[in-house]
Amino acid sequence: MTALVVLGIVIGLLALGLCIPLEVSFYASGCNLKGRFSWLFGLISRDISYSSRQGGTPSHPHNLSGLFKIKGLPSDVKRLVSSILKSSQVSECDVYLKYGLANPAATGVSYALLMPMACGLNALPHCHIDVEPSFLEPAFETEASLKVRLLPVRILPPALRFIFSPGGIQLLRYYWHHSR
Repeated sequence: MTALVVLGIVIGLLALGLCIPLEVSFYASGCNLKGRFSWLFGLISRDISYSSRQGGTPSHPHNLSGLFKIKGLPSDVKRLVSSILKSSQVSECDVYLKYGLANPAATGVSYALLMPMACGLNALPHCHIDVEPSFLEPAFETEASLKVRLLPVRILPPALRFIFSPGGIQLLRYYWHHSR
């Protein structure tokens, strides 16, 4: 009887834990990318960082041409990504872009093409995009930050559907055989 009570408590805590949001934040400046995954209101967190100036080669280079031969994988990945995007909530999105081309006329034309898109994205809640042209000299500066909240209980069904789909199973087999 006590084993059933303990099992019920563990299952209840697991279900409660899946309802606590996962917060994902990214910050990019130039060639540097920093990210933070936090869960249980920051109690469990993981920081990641990447800089293209570090150089080097990846520790496990893979030949990805075999992935394109997996039947049904693109549609399964598309379904997974769309369901994750539908279940996510963007709490902050800030983008700053300063650029200039060698020809000021080309800078003006590209600015005229970028601004309607930036204004449309600025209409989204919690989104601020600032595009600044530099007509005097060639320049390229970027800064971006993004904060997203995900509920694991909403991501779990699409992830399980992807893992147990025929394309997901073949993908797992592919990585199992190529990881050795």
